[in-house]
Amino acid sequence: GTINCTSIALDESEYQLINESTVLFQGEVYPVIGYDANDRPLICVDFNRTGEIEINTTVTFLQYPKGFTELTYIGCSLSIIGSLMILFTYTIFKEIRTLPSKLLMNLAVAFLVSDLFFLLGGSIIRSVEFCTATAIIRHFFFLSRFSWMNILGVEYTRIFTMAIQMKRDEKRSSKKKLLIMYVILGWGIPLLITILTIIVNYTIDDAVRYGTDIDG
Repeated sequence: GTINCTSIALDESEYQLINESTVLFQGEVYPVIGYDANDRPLICVDFNRTGEIEINTTVTFLQYPKGFTELTYIGCSLSIIGSLMILFTYTIFKEIRTLPSKLLMNLAVAFLVSDLFFLLGGSIIRSVEFCTATAIIRHFFFLSRFSWMNILGVEYTRIFTMAIQMKRDEKRSSKKKLLIMYVILGWGIPLLITILTIIVNYTIDDAVRYGTDIDG
C-alpha cells in the first residue's frame, strides 16, 4: 500500500528544528518524512506557501505490504525462542559445550538482543535520546550477527580440514586461546565499527542520523 500526501521542502529560514525527526513550521509541529536533493526537510501538509490547496504536488512513500508487520513479529518471536532454547540447552548440558557450541551461544546472544530491540525498542519510549541509543544497540548487535556467522563458518571449515587431514584433537589450552581470539574478533570488530559510526554521527551533520526514524 501507499500513502499520498502533499509535501513541501522547507528552506532553512522557514522552520525551527525541534529534534532530528521533528520541525516547527508556521506554529505547527510536523514530522520530517524525508529530504530532497538539496537536503531540505520534507513535511506533509494540506496547503502550499500561498495558502492554496496543493493538488498536483504529492509524494508517495512506501509502506509495508499488508500482513508484513505481523509476519515480522512472528519471525522475530520465533528467532527469540530459538535463541533462548540454544542458550538454555548449552547452559544446562555442559558435556556438549564444545568450542563450536560456545561460538553458537555467542551467535544466539547476538540474535536474541538484536531481535528484542527490533521488536520493543521503538515502542517503549518515544524520545530522540532513547531512539538514538536503541539504534546504536541494534547496529552493534546486527553487525555482531554477521561477525559470528562468519566466525562459525571459519571454525567449521577448520574442523572439516582437520578431519580430512586426520589430525589429532587440539590441546585444551589451544582451544581456549582460539576461543579468546574468536570472542575478540566476534564482538570487537562490530564494536569498532559502531564506535567509528557514532563518532561520524556526532561530528558530521546528517552523515548517519542515528535514531531519526519517526518510530524511534
